[in-house]
Amino acid sequence: MSLARALVQQVQRLRRAHGMVRVVSIDVGVGELAGVEAELLRSAYALLAPAAGTEGALLHLTEVPLLARCRACGGTFRVERFRFACPACAAGDVAVLQGESVILQSVTFEAEG
Repeated sequence: MSLARALVQQVQRLRRAHGMVRVVSIDVGVGELAGVEAELLRSAYALLAPAAGTEGALLHLTEVPLLARCRACGGTFRVERFRFACPACAAGDVAVLQGESVILQSVTFEAEG
């Protein structure tokens, strides 16, 4: 619920900052390792949307794959089954590039007509 609340608050701030009337759609990237259950986020958003002025706005969730870069050989790879070892050189010293976060990617508004 707190994630949905933060999302709705960010969308409200953007709507006010740009002087828009209505939110049409919200696109969110959800990382594989973000620990977010998509259906729970959708349900929480649906509960908060009417009071937040985002009722009727479509919430699009896109899974963001977990990618890492090997610090030893520089290779980039998708982390599968939580195996944080480089498939090219087997080194375990890796940096996660994406897939740990929930990111508001875009919001589509409707201006006064």
